[in-house]
Amino acid sequence: MAYITTDTDVACTLTVSKTENGENIPGYPKDYSILGEFGEYPGIEVLAWRIMERNARDERIIAFKEYVNRIELIDVDDTSINDVYRHSAETPGMIV
Repeated sequence: MAYITTDTDVACTLTVSKTENGENIPGYPKDYSILGEFGEYPGIEVLAWRIMERNARDERIIAFKEYVNRIELIDVDDTSINDVYRHSAETPGMIV
């Protein structure tokens, strides 16, 4: 199935770093992938993520943040410095 690219990419990995006195706490940083299985969400392939409808993608993002919040006891929205949506390297309107 072909799809048309936009000027937006969506991040797939969230890195959580925790330090004490400027040193990484053992086991950190940790990477969490929104493509992996979490909660009630099955693991998915990159292509499925890229072509997912915006509302379904947003639901998965919300659930993923809640999942990481529960595990790490942090508020991802308060601590994240990167927006999940970012400018794409692909040409907008290109049919893939």
